[in-house]
Amino acid sequence: MGRRQGHRPGLPARRRRASAHRHDRPARCRHRRRALRRGIAHLDPFRAAIAAGVDSIMVSHVHLSQLDDAPATISPAVLTGLLREELGFDGVVITDALEMRGIADVASLPEAAVRAIAAGADALCLGAWAFGDDVDAAAAALVAAVENGILPEERLRQANARLAKLGTRPRATGVPHDDTVGEQQARDVLEVSGDPVLKGRRALVVRLDPTHSPAQGGASWGVEAPLRAAGIDVEALSVAGDTYNAEGMIKAEVGLYLDEFGPDADVVLLVRSSHRFPWQRPVLDELLERYPGCVVVDMGVPGDDFGGFRGWVRTFGASRVCARAAVGALLGTR
Repeated sequence: MGRRQGHRPGLPARRRRASAHRHDRPARCRHRRRALRRGIAHLDPFRAAIAAGVDSIMVSHVHLSQLDDAPATISPAVLTGLLREELGFDGVVITDALEMRGIADVASLPEAAVRAIAAGADALCLGAWAFGDDVDAAAAALVAAVENGILPEERLRQANARLAKLGTRPRATGVPHDDTVGEQQARDVLEVSGDPVLKGRRALVVRLDPTHSPAQGGASWGVEAPLRAAGIDVEALSVAGDTYNAEGMIKAEVGLYLDEFGPDADVVLLVRSSHRFPWQRPVLDELLERYPGCVVVDMGVPGDDFGGFRGWVRTFGASRVCARAAVGALLGTR
């Protein structure tokens, strides 16, 4: 497999200047055109990836309104004008999932497939819920677009040639992993309210797991491992929306923990975009009423306000560097 540069939310300017979420509707980035082209709007990571020879780049449904009225996935100005011509990328461009609301509200899947390829994409990400039907619909739309003269056949040949190169070069070896830049950006974007610093060397971490999306899968996330690595004695409870009596389990576990280690013992509530999961709000409301001394770490898209708790940490992402940044806030070392 080749190396891919994915869409990566969580960069400071993106967080402050973008609205919405691509799974729901196109996020709108309001960078000025000149700032965007100078690289102030975080184009430098893409320049670096291209210079390093990255094989593919995934483009999200973000709406760069200063370049085009269409989402980036189907925008010639972004895919060809910016990515190909200005940044000089000649590898494979992959779309984000075309059934996401961020693009589905703008164009049907068949139309989006044609517009994405015409704009400069080489591969379509689709089929999370209806794989066969989606593939058939996209393929039929592309064939019809060529037959009707809407899409040049040469554009498909060009895309196919790029795809044929994926996985053909030897895999890099001996290259050390370096999180330096990611860790700095995670620290820069971190927001802290109240007093989240742990009072001792022991903590109960209660994780409210979100429903996994097709894109996310079952990827690990959280602060438990880095807290343990820092020498904290961690007890952990993880519940999800389908956990039997999840609310009762959480109340019992927190109550028993505080009975054993005292009312000032550290309890960390770990959430990820809790506002998107209706079952979590009543749980968190009751915990606030019963145990306001808890600390909340939100590693998702911001939504709920946890200002009533003792402390509140927002990471705007759930990667390992975001987890380390959160742990720095919990330990008071950030």
